[in-house]
Amino acid sequence: SALYNGVYGDRALLTPRAVAVGPNGQRVIADTGNNRIVVLDAAGNFVTAFGSPCKLADNTGCVDPDGAGPLEVGDGQFNEPWGIAVDRAGQIYVADTWNGRIQVFDGNGKFLRKWGYFNTTNGELGDANALFGPRGLAIDLDGNLLVADTGNKRIIRFSPDGALVQQVGGGGVIGGRFEEPTSVAVSPVDGSVYVADSWNRRVQKLAPDLTFVAEYPVPSWDSRDIYMKPYLAVAANGDLYVSDPQFFRVLIYNAAGELKANFGNFGSEPNHFGLPNGIAADLSGNSVVVADANNNRVMVFANAP
Repeated sequence: SALYNGVYGDRALLTPRAVAVGPNGQRVIADTGNNRIVVLDAAGNFVTAFGSPCKLADNTGCVDPDGAGPLEVGDGQFNEPWGIAVDRAGQIYVADTWNGRIQVFDGNGKFLRKWGYFNTTNGELGDANALFGPRGLAIDLDGNLLVADTGNKRIIRFSPDGALVQQVGGGGVIGGRFEEPTSVAVSPVDGSVYVADSWNRRVQKLAPDLTFVAEYPVPSWDSRDIYMKPYLAVAANGDLYVSDPQFFRVLIYNAAGELKANFGNFGSEPNHFGLPNGIAADLSGNSVVVADANNNRVMVFANAP
C-alpha cells in the first residue's frame, strides 16, 4: 500500500477525481481542483505536472500556449478534468469535463491533439463530438478510447486520433441505456466493458462490441450530488472494483456480478476515505489506486484475494 499526499511540483493535490496507471506503473492523477495532471512513477516519486485553469465558455484564464504557433487558445488547459486514461504507448488522454472535450498528451505532458466541444444531445445518440460533462475514460483491448459522456447518457468509442468508431446508450432504464454514466472500464481478461450507470444504481456489463450482457445492482448509489460520482476498475483476475462515494468505501464484485468484499470507512486516516471517486487497476503491481478527493490524496491498496 502507498499514500500520495505530498507537494508535487509547486503544490499539493486538490480534490483529485480520477487516476490511471501507465504502462510502466506510472500513477497519472487528474488533480481536478488544480486543473492539472500530475504524473508519479511507480514508486510514487514526482515526474511532472502540466495544465492550468481555462474556462472556454467565457475565455476565463485561457491562453495561447505558443503565440503564432500551431496551438490554439486553451490547448493544454483544463476546466475540472474528471477522467484520465493512458494507452500502451504512454499517451495520456484527459476528459476536460466542463470544457466538453478530450485532450491527448505524450508522457511528458506535451499537448498532441484534442476533439470535442461542450453541447447536449438531449440524452440521445448524435454528434459524437458534442460532449456534455464527459468523465470516465478507458482504453479497450484494441487501443481505442472509451468515453463516458455523462450528461449525454452514452458511451462513445473513438479511435486514438478522435474518429468516431461507435456509440451506444441514450437515456433510459432498460439494459444498454444509461442515466448519468460516470465511468467505463475494460476487463483485461476478455475485453468486457463495464459502465457505472449511476442514477440507475447499477453497473452494466457489456460485451466488447458494447452490446448489453448483464447488470449488477449497486443500491447505495442513491445520491445525485454533483461530486458523488462513482468509478470502476477491473483487476487482472477479472474482479470489478467499484467506488461508492456516499458510503466512503470500495466494493469488489467478481466477474459474475457477485459482491465479494468491500473496504473503507469515513475518515482521514489510512484505509479511510473522505470521498473516493476515481479508481484504477495496477495490473503488474496487483493493486488498485484510488483518488480520495476530499482528503486531497491518492491511495494504493493491494488487491483482495
